[in-house]
Amino acid sequence: MSSPEEIRLLVSDIDGTLVRDDKSLSDVNRDAILTLAAEGVATTLISSRPPRGILQLAATLHLSGPFAAFNGGTLRWFRLVGQVCG
Repeated sequence: MSSPEEIRLLVSDIDGTLVRDDKSLSDVNRDAILTLAAEGVATTLISSRPPRGILQLAATLHLSGPFAAFNGGTLRWFRLVGQVCG
């Protein structure tokens, strides 16, 4: 297992993992991801959702970088909040 200082990336599914059944993001999960970001750990999302179904959550978490939609069938990049680049 990696020590905390070796961890550079958190990869997470969205539905049923990062968000609750009602699609809401808990304060605990949001704060954990923002704390990790402050420590230099990036987060990326992988989901069965289409890209546009990931954007609001990504904006809430201030994510930038790659993500996967359609169960990994599409890879995209968060460049600006609310903008998906292919």
